[in-house]
Order: sequence, then structure tokens, then C-alpha cells
Amino acid sequence: MIPTYLLALTLAAPPSGPALVFEPPDPTPRLGDHPTALAISRDGKRMAVSHAGSDRKGTSHRVILYDTPTWTDSVTLAGAAKEIRQLAFSADGNILFGGGFGDRLYAWDTKTGRLVDTMPVDAGECVSLVLSPNGKYLVSRHTRYQRKTGKFLIQVWDANTYKKRISIHDDEVLSSFATAVTPDSKTLATCLGKSFKKEKDGFFGIVEYDMETGKEQKRINAIRITPGASPSIRCIAYSPDGSRMYIGGGEQILKSDKTYQFSGYLWEMDRKTGTLMKTILSDVGDWVHRIAISSDGKVLFTTAGLVLRQETLPNGKLVSHARGIIRAFDTDNWKPLWEHETEFPNYRGFVLSPAGTRLCIAGDSELFLLDTTNGKKKAVLIEVGKTAR
Repeated sequence: MIPTYLLALTLAAPPSGPALVFEPPDPTPRLGDHPTALAISRDGKRMAVSHAGSDRKGTSHRVILYDTPTWTDSVTLAGAAKEIRQLAFSADGNILFGGGFGDRLYAWDTKTGRLVDTMPVDAGECVSLVLSPNGKYLVSRHTRYQRKTGKFLIQVWDANTYKKRISIHDDEVLSSFATAVTPDSKTLATCLGKSFKKEKDGFFGIVEYDMETGKEQKRINAIRITPGASPSIRCIAYSPDGSRMYIGGGEQILKSDKTYQFSGYLWEMDRKTGTLMKTILSDVGDWVHRIAISSDGKVLFTTAGLVLRQETLPNGKLVSHARGIIRAFDTDNWKPLWEHETEFPNYRGFVLSPAGTRLCIAGDSELFLLDTTNGKKKAVLIEVGKTAR
């Protein structure tokens, strides 16, 4: 069974043009509800965080905008009928797009918090929301079949008019939430394949589509390691020049006791030929399901594997806790730069700041910032607990 914590990845190639150098000060921790998604504007001056929590009326959900120069929560965005799980800023930062449970996407004015528009989607939950590097296109990916056609659905929207441009349907299963856009904004990639029971009878791997027409351009087969295992692709990213593709995922292996073992891998692929260039990580204790790349392409950050730590409770009982691992690699030689162990294995957000000096991570218990030079925790923005209303 696929772990429920493996959530969507929303990742685009770095935007074109010179890197922005603004880097905010470190925030002061505050109490808040569970973060379910986060995004940072391209100028680095705003962070959006979606929260889910419980109140007397049931499940509460809200999106808060933080002005990073002071870390004040400047605007709370309203109007979403259900919980938001995906966020993306427009290129100029004036609009925030959101999607999640429900049958529509949302566009908010980041200065006023006003809901500018809703974008109806005849499909299931939005599990990926990506703005193209040129800022023109918004790509949404959905889990369930489109109701009218019975086919899985990806939609490309005009990011300025909020109008749907094209829909991509396929009879095959969109087998994971991985979605990426090439640096030139001409191509989008996703994972396509059969279900675990049927994938051995057909294609499983990455498919690239033309952003303008929605037509399929290329297929790249998934790497197979263990005979009989089901492959999984959890995340896709491109190098800044678009020549290489980084693929995170792994295998689901059925053991003799009828339980599953998850083994993680991270690969570097030649995009033109679809051939394997380098196995960066292999056989780690969980799927590789998040990737971030520095704007110059020299450092790759990833969530890779988990470890079990034991703790003795006051009553003497021994319990185990799963903890996640974040790793950084030098892409010139693929030597590891550092590792950071987190208190949780479930990552709701994994975003690199525009200046590249902070890695912003949302998890079960907190939203915090890592120093990308050494992997040390720099500051905490949100500690999950009783919400300060």
C-alpha cells in the first residue's frame, strides 16, 4: 500500500533571467496549525502558507501571506471552499494561485487578499500546481478521472487571464503526482503508467507534452532494478539548461509476508536520449519524493530516506519514531555536501528561496528554514500547536 504521507510535488525549473538576491531576516517562531503547502514569490519578499486545523465547527483551513522582510502575517486569504494543498505565485507576485480538495482553482490578489477569480475543474483533487518559468502558463494536475471523459486530466491555464488553454487526457493512469516544466517553458513532464497490478504489461515512465498543443512528444522508461517490483516516480526536475532530467522515486517490493518494502532512488538522465547518466542515491529507506535545484544548477537538494529512532518513555516502554533525511549534492561530481535529519518524514512543502541561501520546509510539526551552505536549521517560522487567533 502506498504511504498516505506521500503528497504532491509542485516544482518548476528556475525562472529565466538574473537571480534575485533579496534574502529576508530569520523569523521568530509562532504557534500555528498544520502547514499543508507553501510557496515563495520570485522576489523573495512574500511567503504563502496554507494551514489546516480543527475548530468547533469541524475542519478549518486558511491561507496566510507573510511579508518576509518583517515576517508579519499581512493578509489572510478567504474564499476557498475546501482545504488548499497546492500554491504558486504569479511571476510578478501579485497573484497567488491555490488548489486542493474541491472542483476549482483559486486566484487571489496578494495585496488585498481579495479572491480575483475561480477556475472550475471537472476532475478530482489538485495534486500539483506549477507556474512555467516564463510566467505565462499555470499547470494543474488532478488525481481522479475527468467526469465527462473518464480519463485522467492535466490542464494548462493562461496565468494572466485565468482561462483554460488546453486539457491533456489519457487512458493510462497518471501514476504519481510528479509534474515539471522545462526551463524554456515549452514542455511539461509527468509520470504515466499502469496501476501496480497491470504496469508490467505496458509503459511506465515519464511523458513529455508540448505546452502549446498538449501533444505527446517523448516517453522515457522508468529505471527497473528489482525483478517483479513496481517502480515509482515521485518527482521530476530539469537542469537549468534543460539537457538533464533528475528523477526521484524508487520501488515498491512485495515481501514474502505480503507487506511492502519501499526502496528509494535518485537518477540523473540525459533528456535527449533518455539514458541513465548517474545513480545518485540507491536503496535508501523510502522513496525519494522531493527535489529542489539551485538557480545555477550546482546544488541539488532532496528528501531521501527515513530512519527509525527509538525512545524510552517514562513508563519504560520502548517506542520507535520515523524521521526524515534531507540531503544536498554537488551536481558537478555528485558528492554529498550535507545531511539534515528532521523530526518528521512527511514533507508538505519543500521550497528553495530565490537567493538560494535558505531551504524552506513544511512538515508535520513545524515550518522551518535550513541554511543551504551547511544544512543546519536556521530558524523556525511556525510551530504546530494551538493557533494564535
